Amino acid sequence: MNKIRKIISLALVFALCFSTTAFAAENDFSDKENGLSVTIDTSETKENNTNPTRDPAPAVSSVQAIRATIKSDGYVYVTVRVIGYGSNIYSTYDGMQVYVSSSTPLGSPVVYGFDYEVKCAPAAVGSHSFYFRIRSVNSPWNTMDTSETITVS
Repeated sequence: MNKIRKIISLALVFALCFSTTAFAAENDFSDKENGLSVTIDTSETKENNTNPTRDPAPAVSSVQAIRATIKSDGYVYVTVRVIGYGSNIYSTYDGMQVYVSSSTPLGSPVVYGFDYEVKCAPAAVGSHSFYFRIRSVNSPWNTMDTSETITVS
């Protein structure tokens, strides 16, 4: 009995596969009862298929802290401009690990880099050390970093 079920199931699977394939290959659909016929012309799409080739994302080539601000929440935010695509971001402020709170792509329609905004710590008068490191997402997988002294007065 189990053998018969397996054979029937297998036959139904094959029938389903072939019926789906045959339907997908059809370009002419008609409704004879209502006298309607629709034909899809795929020749133009095949000839003018201009799928642009995509280059690999550029490697990180520059990392620079471009500004430090104190926002309304009382925290120091440092904006770091990264030219290229990176990941594995590691950042510290006065030796404590801090994290990217937002990123803004640079360039349109082709993005060539990002401005990363790092939320550091509540603003305190004095000099503070900031460090930011990022690794390229593709070859040559280089790691670049920057360090700055942020003075809050």
